Parts: sequence; C-alpha cells; structure tokens
Amino acid sequence: MPIEVVARQYGVDVADMMGHLHKTAETLNLPVRNIERVYNSRKAQELGLWAQSQGQGVKFHLAVFQAYFVDNKNIARLPVLLHLAEVAGLSCRAAQEVIETGAFAAAVDADWSVSREKEIRLAPTFAINDAKLVGAKPYPIIQKFAEKNKAKYRIVN
Repeated sequence: MPIEVVARQYGVDVADMMGHLHKTAETLNLPVRNIERVYNSRKAQELGLWAQSQGQGVKFHLAVFQAYFVDNKNIARLPVLLHLAEVAGLSCRAAQEVIETGAFAAAVDADWSVSREKEIRLAPTFAINDAKLVGAKPYPIIQKFAEKNKAKYRIVN
C-alpha cells in the first residue's frame, strides 16, 4: 500500500515522518531509504517470534530491517521471508512450516491485543507502565526513559 494512504489512515505527516526516520537513522549510523510502500508485516512478525525462540531473533530482525528499509523488498512475500530466515541462520524449510501452520500466529495476536489495549499505534514504541516512548531512539534515550520510569531491565545482545 502506498505510504501516503497509510499516513492518511493513521493521521501521519509523511514528510515529517521521513525526516525523523532519516535523522534517527543517521544518528544510529543505519542505512535507510525513502519508504514508498508499506507491506503487510504479519508473517514477518510470526517468523520474528519464532526466530527469537531459536536464539536468532536479533539476526532475523536485522535482516528484515535491511530488506525493507534499505533494499526495498516486499516483506509480505513468502520467498523474501524464507530468504531472510536463511540469512539469519535459520532453516528455510522450518520457516515455511512456521508460516504454513501459523505456529506463532496466536502469540502475534496476543502482542497485537496488548498493543491495542495500551493504545500503541506506531513501532517501535517502548512502554513502561503508562509511559510511552515512540519511535526509534538512540540507546541513551531509551536507557534514560527506562530509568526515569523505574524499569527493571537488562541489556541483551
């Protein structure tokens, strides 16, 4: 779906959003391109939870980031997702089975339910109790947010 359609649906200013995205990416030294289309990420979310359960969540999420934000890949397409699973060191066949069986669909549904309950509309959003920090932020800002809201946290690589 074109980004403008999604932006209107959620009341987002595309120029402002892209400016923020590029500024944040530059701060974090991440490559990023202008987003023209938004793809359904549901299956990527299911594979992401599975990848986490396999100890490859970070690798998978980084591969999805690269595919979508840098390489302009449609992360809704099965061949793209299977390739990304492979890039993350996961079995392509097992990834396809996860998608076909919906093994992590209920877990993603539960995550979405919590998001709706907490009125989270954009990703990433960091939520601690009733406080929210919306958007990709450098680590020191996230750390400060966590400390300010008295969160118990640990750094995971």
